[in-house]
Amino acid sequence: MEQVTLLIGKENDEERIVKAGECLYESFLDDSVSRFIHWPIRNDVEKDNLFRINFHTCTIRDGVLNEGALLEVGGFQGVAIWYPPNESHKEFPSGYTKMDELVKGEDEYNRRSEMYSLVMEPVKKKHLGDTPYWYLYLIGVRPQSQGKGLGRLLMEKALDKVDESGSTAWLEATSEGSMLLYKKLGFKVVEEVRFGKGDGNERGADDGDLVGVKLWAMIRKPK
Repeated sequence: MEQVTLLIGKENDEERIVKAGECLYESFLDDSVSRFIHWPIRNDVEKDNLFRINFHTCTIRDGVLNEGALLEVGGFQGVAIWYPPNESHKEFPSGYTKMDELVKGEDEYNRRSEMYSLVMEPVKKKHLGDTPYWYLYLIGVRPQSQGKGLGRLLMEKALDKVDESGSTAWLEATSEGSMLLYKKLGFKVVEEVRFGKGDGNERGADDGDLVGVKLWAMIRKPK
């Protein structure tokens, strides 16, 4: 069985952060929500891909600086980043994590990202209120390593720690398959959500029936 490594906060270094970002980039190439938010807008595939790699790296750096948890399995074949139950599920000061640098001037990305936040933040507030929670921001397994149970291993390791702390866990599943896995691990669907109506179809692309992308808001009470 593959070993899952759990790294908290400053135990992470830049090399690990970059490896994790590359893993998430590969993992989310076919994800509907990621496709919608990162829909190619530069007419340059190489620049689009570089933006997505840098985005995932910045996201992980945010979590690490926020004393979040980075988990990896199989030598970064699978990665998860969890944000901790504190006040800072928020942006950091300008220049702190390089995310603001990355998205400056990316108007279409910023519009779509804001669209996601405007839909999901009221859903979180409705179901969580003021309850502190661990937030699974991203989890992914490289395509060549999928179907081997690595995602489940990442989840089980993290949830052991979440349960030890007596905390609630929250996530947004972006596929029916992942939603069903999370249900097996004790999560409950509290709301089905669509966003991006008029801009994207169910796959996150901009053709066909623009009904928006579907996802499942899920919560897990401490065991």
